[in-house]
Amino acid sequence: MTLLADLLSPDTASAVKARLLAGLRKTSFPVDSWSAFSVPRALLEVFAAALADATLRTTKIAQLGFLSYSSGAWLTLLAREVYDLDRIPAKATVGTLHLAAASSAGPYSLDPGELVAAAPNGLLYRTRDAFTLSRGGAIDLAVVGESPGAAWNLVLAGAPFTLATPLPGVAVSNPPDATTGTWIVEQGADEEDDASLRLRCRQQWSTLGAGGNDDAYAYWARAASPEVARVRVRSAYPLPGQVTIVVAGAAGPASATAIAAAQTLIDPPSHLGKAPNCVDAFVVGATPVPLAVTGTAYAKAGQIDSARAAVASALGAFQGTLDIGDTVRRAKLIEIIMDQPAVVDVTLDAPTTNVPIAPDAIAVLVPGLSWLEA
Repeated sequence: MTLLADLLSPDTASAVKARLLAGLRKTSFPVDSWSAFSVPRALLEVFAAALADATLRTTKIAQLGFLSYSSGAWLTLLAREVYDLDRIPAKATVGTLHLAAASSAGPYSLDPGELVAAAPNGLLYRTRDAFTLSRGGAIDLAVVGESPGAAWNLVLAGAPFTLATPLPGVAVSNPPDATTGTWIVEQGADEEDDASLRLRCRQQWSTLGAGGNDDAYAYWARAASPEVARVRVRSAYPLPGQVTIVVAGAAGPASATAIAAAQTLIDPPSHLGKAPNCVDAFVVGATPVPLAVTGTAYAKAGQIDSARAAVASALGAFQGTLDIGDTVRRAKLIEIIMDQPAVVDVTLDAPTTNVPIAPDAIAVLVPGLSWLEA
């Protein structure tokens, strides 16, 4: 009897060859006297490789029928055919850069996409709209990550940007928004990974009933916008008969557009409304909690710029791991800084202790380290 475990374990060519040799020995073939380069040995190698490839195909077909085992393109097909779900495509990051011209510089007029700015980790952003920077003037510009993906979210406010498009006398920066603590307007996203797609498939079962439940609200919020990557459902909050769905992106607060899309999908009064009529459902963005990371960092001689860029990228990556309500641990921040190449030491002035974050909030790191040579 063939078990599922057997179907999910493809044979290797060496294992198939060993079984073929054992079978031939039983029928008195002189397999042990065949040289490594003989015709029979060569044919056996070819047969073993072909049979191993066939078992691999059998494994893929078996995996296709099971959500827990299917992956990649097979999982995309399973989700579409069985659950009527498509894998969410990648989305580009949108942020705001500030350009400031020296008194003798400008004016500059550029077309959409003509200005390119580089983050310290080498990622590029292009201006979305045409603009004119007056002589000695300043302007805030919407920029879009050069490619779709969550990596473009992970550049924190205050990172040392440079202009890849030469504009003599012009400085570029990405200061944090006074309210959100981030410079990102719309978070980008990678193509949905297998784990997220499996979760949406499973959570879809929760939407079949007439009443709302936590998994159903989380499913609808994620389905509303690819920007929604983190969801926390607070049932009977702030009052009985009410539910608050807190959403955030892959690396911080979600945009107003994503929040509105989720509210529209969930609201009972709408033609798309999913929540029961007896429940008031409120979709809110996770409250950003700007968290300054300040102090003095020490780098090896001549390596301050590379160390600063490495720390900025590492803190940005850590930002992407923070969920709604996650406590930010001071020791973790020190560890991240010290783990970067060329960093010798750090004295962290803030935060001075672990920072607890409310259940409906998300931390937004704002680095402000001073750098000295060790």
